[in-house]
Amino acid sequence: MELSADGRQVGMLDEVAMLVGMAPFTGIDVGIDRRGPVSWPVHERHGAFPFTGILHHVRYSPGQLADYAPEAVLRATERATRIYE
Repeated sequence: MELSADGRQVGMLDEVAMLVGMAPFTGIDVGIDRRGPVSWPVHERHGAFPFTGILHHVRYSPGQLADYAPEAVLRATERATRIYE
């Protein structure tokens, strides 16, 4: 995953965990996310911290599909869905 600002790469991660749990239900937010804050205690004390700059565009470019074993994907999905039980 690469993060660019003003045409310059400002961050990068070689590996990113698959978004199994929430992404299919809440989407991917840019600028503010009131539905799933990183820290509920901070959110309860201060509310949301919206992005206050100028956002010109956001682009998601999926890479090659990972060669995860089907059993591993199934286990990850089962673990992720347990939070709703």
